[in-house]
Amino acid sequence: MPLQGGGAPVRLGSAPLHLARGANAVAWVCASGGGPLPCARGDWASILAAAGCTGGPAGYAITTTVSPSGGGAPLATTTQLLSPPGLLNASRAVSVTAAVGSVDPSDGSVAVNLTVAGGGGSPALYVTLSTTASGRFSANFLPLLPSGSSALRFLPSAPGQAPALAATLRVSWLNALLPPPRPTSGSCTTREDTDVSDAGAFVAGATLADCCAACWADPAQRCLAAAFNPAAPGCWLKYGTDYVPRPGVRTCTLDWTHAIPAV
Repeated sequence: MPLQGGGAPVRLGSAPLHLARGANAVAWVCASGGGPLPCARGDWASILAAAGCTGGPAGYAITTTVSPSGGGAPLATTTQLLSPPGLLNASRAVSVTAAVGSVDPSDGSVAVNLTVAGGGGSPALYVTLSTTASGRFSANFLPLLPSGSSALRFLPSAPGQAPALAATLRVSWLNALLPPPRPTSGSCTTREDTDVSDAGAFVAGATLADCCAACWADPAQRCLAAAFNPAAPGCWLKYGTDYVPRPGVRTCTLDWTHAIPAV
């Protein structure tokens, strides 16, 4: 599912799943569908690119659904972000509002209507509801709420909770807490005779400046430093900053920090 705009979900694949009876049953399938294991080697960037998804893993969430072979409601659904929250290419302009509706006299449950707007139709991530009213929501901590209106219910554990729900209902969502997007260019700090223990990814580069630029331009936005060895030109993009001494190697680290917005 793309995290920017109102793009439709892209199906990566499907595969039959056979689970043994009983607790703790486990079965593995390949992310792009099919099998048997082991899967063809590749990271999320290559899997998404093969499916026609552009922009790298930072712009997508993966939803996995397990359904019965004979049809019917899904047995389980999970959603996974493919990048740390601070590096997500998700819309910061998304807003979520929650409104309390009518009370069902048959069970006392209260309608709660959610509206996701802004961001050009982008989804809201990890929408969470809270209240001091006594009871529970029919669904909460919604990982991927599409643009538009959604409805759920508040199930009170005691009579007369509707006024407290209306007065104290709060809604939060991850998009509102995301730092500004990471730039695609900038400066770097150089460390001489220093490497980073992370293996990283190799890209072309003839100078340390090339490596700095390549790290900033990393499509996955995971690169934090780059190592350059003049004796064997090229850039090793590093996803960590665990520095280790290495004679002759020069490492450049991105000059980039961000702050989490106040809430």
